[in-house]
Formats: sequence, structure tokens, C-alpha cells
Amino acid sequence: MTLPRLLPLSLALLLAGCGAYSDFKLNNAVQDYKQTCFGQFTNSCESKLVDTNILMLESLRSHLSDEKDELTQAFGDDGYERFLNIGNGLIDKRIEQQESLRPGWFSRWFLGEGQPMRGNRNTLLNAGDMVEFREALIQAFAAQLKASGNAPRTAEETPVPAVVPEAPAIETNAVALNNLPALEAAIEARVASEIQEDGGAEYQDAREVLAADLNGDGHADALVLYSIEGQGGSNRAYQTLAAFYASPEGYSYQGSTVVSGSASDIKAIGANLFSLSTLTLGDDDPMCCPSVESIVKYRWESGSFTELPDDSVATQ
Repeated sequence: MTLPRLLPLSLALLLAGCGAYSDFKLNNAVQDYKQTCFGQFTNSCESKLVDTNILMLESLRSHLSDEKDELTQAFGDDGYERFLNIGNGLIDKRIEQQESLRPGWFSRWFLGEGQPMRGNRNTLLNAGDMVEFREALIQAFAAQLKASGNAPRTAEETPVPAVVPEAPAIETNAVALNNLPALEAAIEARVASEIQEDGGAEYQDAREVLAADLNGDGHADALVLYSIEGQGGSNRAYQTLAAFYASPEGYSYQGSTVVSGSASDIKAIGANLFSLSTLTLGDDDPMCCPSVESIVKYRWESGSFTELPDDSVATQ
């Protein structure tokens, strides 16, 4: 059993694009930061950004135990504890790095709307940061296993679990993306064509990418959620869910749909079935701050997305 298999991409993409945020508490914190601080480089917003990134890292910490069964089976209890210690240590280090970027208390209290004195800017954590974390965790774990001589257990050494009837699996078309520079180029070209036609600019921190085999050829295609703001000089924004097929030459745009509300957290819930977590305006909500939580589901079929009724598909 290899380490990449033990640490599936779902762990790395916990934030999904990184922004695929794991729960509504985290999602609300991210949305609050985006609504309050978009385009603002101030002491108060930089401090809020540090708080949001630390919340993401703590959420990631809570998911380290997701790998317990496989790691314990392959490397024993000691191997699992080693994995937790390495993961927690890496997260602690990243939290320390975030705190080092927080403006001092005097700047936060008395110069909140002023620009930080330091020149380097912090950024909102995204799926790329989680992939980097995953690779660092794999490398550190593998190095410690090698140094300790702890190899994966053989079939004879591995305890045989009791037979438990499994629920029918839902096919999610889970695959890993390849040729990321080509995908990035295809996304940028599509976004640029929309901006050229209607104006505005992409808010790149809101972009999310999910790997899925959309056309059944066994290769990783991509679902992309992106946000374009400021069309025609307005303060409004809209989000688009788009499909890109993979080929030896790169990725090609296939179709898209405009998503209602403030959306995040793309998930595969079946064969060519996907869901988004959305926030929409309630009766008493100000325009800046939607609070009504819901799940929107889509089917990708014949080159287009179809929004599904609420009760049409049971999520995992």
C-alpha cells in the first residue's frame, strides 16, 4: 500500500479550491472575509485574514484522523501516532507563520483602516496550499518510516476485520488531475473571454476546481467554479460552474451554467452528479451578507448542466 493511496486527494482538497470548505462555520468565515475585505489591504482586514486561515488549518487538523483505519492497518498504532504528530506539527508551524503576518495590536486598534507597514501580503489559503501540505506530510511521514524501519504490514500481519455488509457505493468518478498548467491556461482563457465581453474581473480566491471523469474516458476532466465581479462598473458579482474536458493536448471548455447565490464546496455525489453549498439572502439580510444555507445539485449530461430538484438525489 503506497502513501499517496493512504492520503487521498480529498484530504488535500479539504478546502477545495480549496475553497471546498468543510462546513458552514468555515464557509461563513470565508464568505465574511471576502464580503468585508475584498480589495482592501488594511490592518483590520489582514488580521481577519489571519483568523480565517487559522480556522482553515484547524479544520484540516480535525480531518487528520480520517486516515486512522488505513494507516493503523498498514503501519500499526505507532505508525498512526507518528502520522498524527507529523501532521499536527506541520499545521502548528503554518499557524505560527500566519500569526507572524498579523499586524501588531497597536496597528489593529488605532490604525485599523490604515495599510500595514510590511510590504509582503498574506493570501487566503486555497486548494493549492492544501496539495502542498499533503506532499509535505507524505514526504515527512515516509522519511520517518524509512528511518525507523517501519514497513507496511504484510497480509499475514494485518488483522482480518469482521465481514460487515457494505452500503451500495455511489460512483463519484474520482480521479486525479493531470497537466495542471494546461488546465490553468484553459480556465484563464475562458474567464478572459467573459471579461472581454461583459467587463469585470475574476475574484481568484473564490475559484474552486474538482476533478471528475465527465465523459467516461477514464481521464480526469475538471469542474471549475469561478466568480466575476464588477461588470459594467457595478458592485455585483456572479459565479459560474464550468466543465473542461482533458485531452493529450490539454483541456477544452465544454459548457457552463450561472450559479445562484454565493456558492462554494463543489462535491461529487454520484456519476456526473454534483452539489454546491450556497448562501442566499434571507428576508432580513443586508445585500452584503446572505445567510440562508442550502445545497444545489446539478447533472452534467450532453454538454450542459441541469439543476436538479432538492429531493432528486441523496447526497453521501
